[in-house]
Amino acid sequence: LRSSDHRVQAQSSGALRNLAVNVENKVRIAQEGAIQPLVSLLCFSNDEVDEQSAGALWNLAMNAAALRSSDHRVQAQSSGALRNLAVNVENKVRIAQEGAIQPLVSLLCFSNDEVDEQSAGALWNLAMN
Repeated sequence: LRSSDHRVQAQSSGALRNLAVNVENKVRIAQEGAIQPLVSLLCFSNDEVDEQSAGALWNLAMNAAALRSSDHRVQAQSSGALRNLAVNVENKVRIAQEGAIQPLVSLLCFSNDEVDEQSAGALWNLAMN
């Protein structure tokens, strides 16, 4: 993900995109710190890199189990991804269907400011019409 080669970035993002379909892999990918580099790749000037990193983040975000992780970094990153995805109307429906609203509400009582901010932001975006 941190390579300067666009092909390597696209291929590694694509691999994570495919791996993130599996629930256990989603949590592991987040725990290994891949979310921040994927987000950074979204600002790249290469369409293939953008597409693959966005797809990987989408697959990672569509998992309420990651929100239930005991790792506050995983919780914050997962909530943040849902926050960003929830600005789109179609995504709001899918996020609700995936069962992410209750875990986001539960995270509001967490003792970590970043988790609180991201989960509140996700709920705010989900609530907006």
